[in-house]
Amino acid sequence: MDDLQNIRSSVADQDHNEAAQVNLALPGNPILREYTVGQQVASAGPGLCWKIFSATRNSTKQDVAVWIFEKKQMENWLKVKREEFPEVLKRGVSQLTRLMHPRILRVERALEESRDCFAFCTE
Repeated sequence: MDDLQNIRSSVADQDHNEAAQVNLALPGNPILREYTVGQQVASAGPGLCWKIFSATRNSTKQDVAVWIFEKKQMENWLKVKREEFPEVLKRGVSQLTRLMHPRILRVERALEESRDCFAFCTE
């Protein structure tokens, strides 16, 4: 029975740590005001640089996914790449926002940039 309690405690601690990690990654980002972000559910992109978190929209209680790219991952990139990357991100998310098809991911909230990260929200 103690083993089961230890496992439950460990899982609860991990969930709390992931939520704290999101709050640290998104300080001042408008997405935190509109969504309650939960645990990380996936990673995506080249080098798995995007972290994908489950979330709930505060106003409608709709389940969504919040995509986060932390800028500290760009520290070792060439200066040219660091400078052009935000524009590439904005253009890509903007194009995805305009696409309407039942088999294409729908963007719920456009790309938001804060001092520490880029984030956007999908269905």
